[in-house]
Amino acid sequence: MTATKPIKSSDTVASEGCAERVSVRVSGQAMALLQEAARVSHKSVSEFLLDAGIAMAQVTLADDALAEFGICVSDNGGERAEVAA
Repeated sequence: MTATKPIKSSDTVASEGCAERVSVRVSGQAMALLQEAARVSHKSVSEFLLDAGIAMAQVTLADDALAEFGICVSDNGGERAEVAA
């Protein structure tokens, strides 16, 4: 696995250096949920989605890295358990 540099929230905001675009389609119910969550977070929907997506990507990659060493993060309170070989 290739190590990646952690991305800060401030790095996710569109700026002169950002050229990539992501597009998704969502139901009206999902959009309403995203809009409300973004409003409560004082962010635009785009900022909210980008921050949440990057956070989840970092967690997923960290979990994958732990699994390579035989460590599994369980769903029961975040306790770690050894993976049987």
